[in-house]
Amino acid sequence: MTVGLSRAGWRIKNIINRLAGSTAEARRALKGMVQQPDGHRPFEHPFYWGAFICQGDTGPLARGAASSAP
Repeated sequence: MTVGLSRAGWRIKNIINRLAGSTAEARRALKGMVQQPDGHRPFEHPFYWGAFICQGDTGPLARGAASSAP
């Protein structure tokens, strides 16, 4: 997701305050992100999404495979 696609939803001051909570560092990071160009992708590094990758065969399970598990 780019900053341009998400900018309108969180650039309002009260939204930034709600997202950041009482953390001044998070508030500064969000305010800094608002200043980025529309094409900026702050979460493109695998650090942010690597844990959510599906591994293995993504096809459907064989019929009855779930019931034969030990």
